[in-house]
Amino acid sequence: MKNWSIKTRVSLFYCMFLLGIAALMVLFLFLTTDSAAQNISESTLQKAVKEAANGISYYEDHIEIDPDFDFYAKGSNILLYGPKGTPLAGNAPSGFPAQVPLVSDSYQSVKNGEDSWLVYDLLIHHPDASSLWIRGVYPMDNTAAALHFLHRVGLIALPILVLTAMVGGWLVTKRAFAPLEKIRRAAAEISAGDDLSLRIELGQTKDELYDLSVTLNQMIERLQKAFENERQFSSDVSHELRTPITVILSQCDYALEKGHTPEEYQKTLESIQIQGKRMSALCAQLLELSQNFHAANSLQKEEVNLSLLCESICEEMSTAAGKKQIQLESHIQENLIAQVDEIQWMRLMINLISNAIRYGKEHGTIQVFLEDSSASEILLKVQDDGPGIPEEQQDKIFTRFYRADNRQNPGSEGSFGLGLSYVKWIAEAHGGSVTLDSKPGAGSTFTVRLPR
Repeated sequence: MKNWSIKTRVSLFYCMFLLGIAALMVLFLFLTTDSAAQNISESTLQKAVKEAANGISYYEDHIEIDPDFDFYAKGSNILLYGPKGTPLAGNAPSGFPAQVPLVSDSYQSVKNGEDSWLVYDLLIHHPDASSLWIRGVYPMDNTAAALHFLHRVGLIALPILVLTAMVGGWLVTKRAFAPLEKIRRAAAEISAGDDLSLRIELGQTKDELYDLSVTLNQMIERLQKAFENERQFSSDVSHELRTPITVILSQCDYALEKGHTPEEYQKTLESIQIQGKRMSALCAQLLELSQNFHAANSLQKEEVNLSLLCESICEEMSTAAGKKQIQLESHIQENLIAQVDEIQWMRLMINLISNAIRYGKEHGTIQVFLEDSSASEILLKVQDDGPGIPEEQQDKIFTRFYRADNRQNPGSEGSFGLGLSYVKWIAEAHGGSVTLDSKPGAGSTFTVRLPR
């Protein structure tokens, strides 16, 4: 049974449940029909006898019977007897014994061979007239036939009901589990074809299986994005490493040629050294990203005065800004306290300000805002007046290794395009977010929202 499908087990349970109910109903029918039939027969017979009593009149010292007196009422034979049991009128059913004692207001069961009757006697007294016995005889053969018919119907209906329950249960469960089969086929198709762009078809009924399909589609979408990011990451790393490796190999080939001056050899070694340092810096950043992107739960959060931290970083970064003749201005609200990882938050601010210096224009201005926007949120804004970022590139700016067009942003030379992706990770690891507002020629503003 453990290896049976859910559909089979549900169908079996459904059938067994209905079978149990049907069996109880048939058992109840067998146990109660005899008693119910007996009660109905007694009630019918009693009414017939009492109605017959109403058709008898009393005149002074004698009894008169109506001319239209019915000696066969409600399926019962009506017999009249004198006070000593002498038959007066009415005919007993064929085979009914003649010597059946009269017992007033009482029921008797009489049998003669295969025939059986129910008898009810009623003694009528009158002060000025003789007493009169009224007997009703009701054949129980009709009742037995009806009971036999009911029992036979129950025995025939039971297997039909069971069969109907089995077929109906199978059809109901098959229809109910049809979406699961679609989900299974879709998952198998996605797994076999390695095509994560496929999605599970959503049904019309928004039930639990609909919610399951939506959840699975969301999971597949996240997996697709993760695989695409990893594929893009590998491609970008290969691309970033290809250039310095090519330069190093070409410079080595050049140095291995004979007839070069010492100055030329020195320039060749300097070029190799530059490319080696570039590869080393790239490897260091990749290692840092690999360690930190999977360590959201390892943040060492503590109460930090962000106002003092931001002010200190702005002072340090003003020197780098001054080399490009850029003025760094800070607008910091005092005593803003939040639970953050101080080291990671320092990296976030340094990356944003460094990015603004790198892409900002000479003799320009960078403004840093730190303010309390609400009781539950702190805003950090870094605004520059550089060339800005085209709208079609803004949704890619936080992607690893992505760099804006060098012709519009000459500061991107020497950058690996990892800083803003790191900023996004730090903000989201703290439960916040980072957004960009930029227009070509009007500079860029990066806004980090940090929940308290």
